[in-house]
Order: sequence, then C-alpha cells, then structure tokens
Amino acid sequence: MFCKETSKSIKKSKRRKMYEGFYACNTPPYGYKKSEDEHGKLIIDENSAKVVKKIFELKIKHMTSKQIAEQLNKEKIPTPAQYLKVKGLPQNSVKIWTRTSVSRILGNPVYTGDCIRGKTQNISYKSKKKISVRKKDYIVTKNTHEAIISKDVFEKIHNDTLYGSTKQDVNRINTKFADLMYCAYCHKKMTKRIQKGGINLHCASNRESNELCSFKENYFYEQIEPIIIEEIQKTFESYFKDKTLKKSILKRQNTLKIKELERLLNGQDIALKRISFKISQLYNDRLSGKISEEEYKNNYAVLIEERNIANENKEKLELDLEKFQNIKLETSSEKDIINNLIKKIKRDKFSLEDMNKIISKIEIGKGIIIIHFAFSDIADKKISTL
Repeated sequence: MFCKETSKSIKKSKRRKMYEGFYACNTPPYGYKKSEDEHGKLIIDENSAKVVKKIFELKIKHMTSKQIAEQLNKEKIPTPAQYLKVKGLPQNSVKIWTRTSVSRILGNPVYTGDCIRGKTQNISYKSKKKISVRKKDYIVTKNTHEAIISKDVFEKIHNDTLYGSTKQDVNRINTKFADLMYCAYCHKKMTKRIQKGGINLHCASNRESNELCSFKENYFYEQIEPIIIEEIQKTFESYFKDKTLKKSILKRQNTLKIKELERLLNGQDIALKRISFKISQLYNDRLSGKISEEEYKNNYAVLIEERNIANENKEKLELDLEKFQNIKLETSSEKDIINNLIKKIKRDKFSLEDMNKIISKIEIGKGIIIIHFAFSDIADKKISTL
C-alpha cells in the first residue's frame, strides 16, 4: 500500500512539474542549456541560439529545409549532435545537417518560449512501454523560458505558403513496385511523394542531404511501371519455356514458403511463452498485493483470450506447414502454376505478393532501371531507357 501511494505521489509531482514548465530531459533542446541556479529551467545558449535564429531567418527567405541544411554544411557549422556531444548515433546523423534535423528545429515550439510535455505516456504504472498522445492532449505551458524567436515568426513559417500544407498519404495509393524501388548508388529506398497528380520517386538520402547521396534526379512512377512490366513479361516467358528450370522454380517457392511458416510458428511459440510468463507474473502480483482482485481478473481474462488466439494461429500454421511439406512437384502441377503466373503477368493482374516472389528489388539510377530477380539463376536486368 505504501509503495502504491508513493507511486501516485511521484506521478502527481511529475505532472505538476509538467504544468509548471519544468524541463526534465537530460539533454536540453539545441539552442538552450539548463540553468545551474534553477533546476529544470531552460536558458539561452548564445552560441547555438545564433544557429537556431539563422535557420528561421533562412526559412523566412523561402529556403527549403534541405537548402538550409546544405547551407549549414557548407559553412561547417557543427550539428546539434556534435554540439551537444550526443553519443550512440550513426555517424551520418552526427556529422551532417539534414532536411529532417532542420525541420525538427523549425517545428519545435520550444523556441517561442513555450514548454510542451506529455507527448507520450506509459501504458500502465507497471509497464515501461509508451504510447503517443493526441496533440490536443499535450501539456503546454506558455512562456516558461526566454524565447529565441517570436511566436509571429514561428506562425508565419508554418502557414501554407511558406511551410507547406498537409501531404496526401502516398502509401495508401496502390502501386505494384514502388515499395521495391531503391537508389542504385546509396541503395536506400526511394521516397514517394504526390506531385503534379502523379507519384514522384526520389532518393531518400539525397532528399535529406546532397552529402549523403549525389543522385538528384526525380522520376514519375507512372512512367517506370510499364517499362518494368514489359521486361518482366519478356524475361519470364523466356525463362518458363526452359523445362529444365521449371522444377527448380517450384522447389524454391515451396522451400521459401516452408521456411516462412516455420518462422511464423517459432514466433507463435515465443508469444505463447510470453503469455504464460505474464499469467504467472500476474498471479504473483495478486498474491503480493501489488494489484487488486478485480485488476487480476480483468488482466487474466485478457491474457487467456490472447493465449486462445495464439493457439488457434499455431494450429492453422501447423496445418499449412504439413500441407506444403507433403506437396509432390509433379509435371502437371508445374504446368498449371507456371501458366497461371504467365497469364497474371500478361493481364497485368499480378499482386504485390506475386512481385515479392519473383523480384527482390528494383534499383533506379541516372537513365537506368536495374531489376534484381529473386531467382539466383536469372541474371539482373539493366534497362537503359529512362
């Protein structure tokens, strides 16, 4: 009982400090430092604050976040991670200003003198896991410290003309290959953006900084897709006609399916062990008085339901695994599978699942498309038509 009350007191104290604008994080925001005289108080760090002001001034001049990052890199200004001596980050994140690092500063209201807390919260007092809180439920305390930029400037750069409007969710648009496309030079995934009514593909690294990747070209997905489909059709029609390779294709597909099912089964076994451990821990918490009888019953019911679902999933996976392990690769079944796949390609009816079976990735470069097929006995196809 004492521990429970103490926990509540600590929680109330922390929440009160949030409302008072108390800054509890170990590392202060770039542009500020912690006061030595007043615990939890932010004060301006003159050196880094000059850079923050410069970023906002450049934005007011209609420069993009990437252009600002390039300017800072050109002037060899230390990044926030370098300046604050943050450890454990990838070297690129430490040494180079990127579009994202600039955007974070431009979007942080802390520079107007306000303190925003409570963006995440623990699932429960017993769990360290956190979940995101809705923006309207953030704890905002006005004017808790000296501002580096005015609220007028902050609001000005966030209007539609300077800072950009809400983007359409490009991930909801149905595309066959966009998720398989990578930069041919840095090998990072291509980003997708809606532009001029189409899907624009751009190297993700270059979008952050020219120093991460020099590949600047943009391509419209709609222009690339028919080129890829035509090449797949030609390649696989030729490939499937070679009878000596048909059996190896089916064996490979069957082996991959069995491995995937075995991986999923292993995951279900791990999940069941975790649930059993949680049930045991819950029982011990009830015996020790850490939770009430009602809390125990509610949580126990949830865990039992999770265990039942996990057992059902495991049984289904075991049946599927048995089915694929017993498949006999006969000539008639080979012919049917191959013909069906060729028909799907010809009719442009193949799915993303079909694509993942036959293509490992597609690389986009300057004037080239390189298709990497999932089968080791099919050579990569380089198309110079962009």
